[in-house]
Amino acid sequence: MPNWFSRFKDIHFVFTLTIALPFFFSYMLLMNDWSIIWIMSFMTAVFLSILLIYDVYIITGMSIIGIAAGVTAALSFNHIEIHNFHWGYVAVISFAYVTGIASHYRNHVHYEDQLLFARSFSAGIAHEMRNPFSSLYSSMELMLDILRQRSEQCAHNNEENINELKSIIRSNMTVINNSNETINLLLSSINEHAISKNTFQEYSIVNVIKNAVESYGYQSSEDREPSYR
Repeated sequence: MPNWFSRFKDIHFVFTLTIALPFFFSYMLLMNDWSIIWIMSFMTAVFLSILLIYDVYIITGMSIIGIAAGVTAALSFNHIEIHNFHWGYVAVISFAYVTGIASHYRNHVHYEDQLLFARSFSAGIAHEMRNPFSSLYSSMELMLDILRQRSEQCAHNNEENINELKSIIRSNMTVINNSNETINLLLSSINEHAISKNTFQEYSIVNVIKNAVESYGYQSSEDREPSYR
């Protein structure tokens, strides 16, 4: 489909279901004189529309419009003789609509409550994790500034030790940044925020693995070495 069509895909979806389910099956139900096979098919279409459409108002609107259009088409283009119609069929179909919508609405509300709890819980965890990360990151920035000032005053023999401390601090800061990015990614996934494809880039899997190993917070430098050595 062209790009401009994506703006109307929701309308196209509802329109297609209206024609395919309530309109078609109500039309065929009338054309086949309320036969048992088409009554069962119409009931199947009712439950299928409830499963595919989550909104009660959209289901009601598309059902009314589709059935009205199917009845109008059957009465306008054909001479229909109704012999097998019973008002009990209308009661059963109405009962199927009401119970199906009510059951689906209850499950949908329960799902929304669980999702809301998960979002609140994850937001609390992320907040509690970011506070120590932020404090630790600020402390390391202060240590880097102190080391930078001391390195200008110290002798050359202490410069290697200072550089090693700087490297450790920068490594820890990288771990904190990666942890914050992971938290943001998890929150975006839980909150169902769309990720823009404009930010996607191609990466070398070798470089990705190397960066992952280098940025991981190992307890000792020996753990960072490959196990086959």
